[in-house]
Amino acid sequence: ARPTMTPPMLLDGGSTVPAPFGRWENLDIDALPYTDVLPEGWRSDVDQLVQEEMRRMKKRPIDYLGAMGPAFEIDWGGCPLLQKEFERVQKGGAGGMPAPDTARYDLNPPPKSKRGDEDAWYAAVRNARSSLEHQTLRVQNLELAAKFAPNAWRAHNASLEAAITTYETRLAAVRAETALINTERSLQQATAGHKLDKLETEWYATTAKCIAIDGVVMDLEARADAIKGGEASGE
Repeated sequence: ARPTMTPPMLLDGGSTVPAPFGRWENLDIDALPYTDVLPEGWRSDVDQLVQEEMRRMKKRPIDYLGAMGPAFEIDWGGCPLLQKEFERVQKGGAGGMPAPDTARYDLNPPPKSKRGDEDAWYAAVRNARSSLEHQTLRVQNLELAAKFAPNAWRAHNASLEAAITTYETRLAAVRAETALINTERSLQQATAGHKLDKLETEWYATTAKCIAIDGVVMDLEARADAIKGGEASGE
């Protein structure tokens, strides 16, 4: 058998929700997580309360999608290649992207069937000049990188280190603020917990006194009735 669950320490308020979790319909209700002691099996009871609340809700999960606006229409103006690729992915991405064309990187002469074609030779020469220009640019970029890249990377690394230092400082400040808030909440809730315990003890003691006084009053009333009955019979 499951043990009897002790109600968590909550602020007072009216509710129709049964124990042990008490008055959830009060908007001013709050819990004392640093003071409350959760009993075993609390998660299943909380899940049950959540499910009950969801059943009472007028809005269903599908209603949230209905309230959203239509999907944003992408304007593919001037980019048919990207539109074609997007449509391919939308259909399931069958076939994959076509392999890049590397023919312009080859320095092949015209095929034997076109060795006598002047235009084919012109095309081969243009391709060779393009490749030569590409290699020249690569050499220039490497020379510029050898000259300026070390200092540029040092400056970039310095800016990254400064950004990291700034973010670490902000993170430490946020963590310190969070720790301070949690400490204050813990102290406040511990104080409130002690007060609630004291008030609860006083309430139980007062209730017990009231019950005892009520019992004495009932006994005295019974004796008074008996005395009155004896006097009436003696007359």
